[in-house]
Amino acid sequence: MMMHFSPAYRAAAAGDVGSTAFVAVSYFTLLLLFQRLRAYERLPPGGEADQRARQRREVWALCTLLTVLFAWKVAAAMPSWPIAAAV
Repeated sequence: MMMHFSPAYRAAAAGDVGSTAFVAVSYFTLLLLFQRLRAYERLPPGGEADQRARQRREVWALCTLLTVLFAWKVAAAMPSWPIAAAV
């Protein structure tokens, strides 16, 4: 598990606060997504519709957050602003 935190360690050692925050938030969001997805899958098929809907919204919100995070990071690496805006 320590190997997975090497990008965060390298970014922190270099003093890059933005990259460190990106790696930390990405890992935490991904772990939370897996946890919420597992909870959603374990709900009984005929269970409460409100609980299933809430779990589904949580999963979608976490997926959207990860998409925005990675798009932001990729857009920052684009050579020109029109290409970055397209990402």
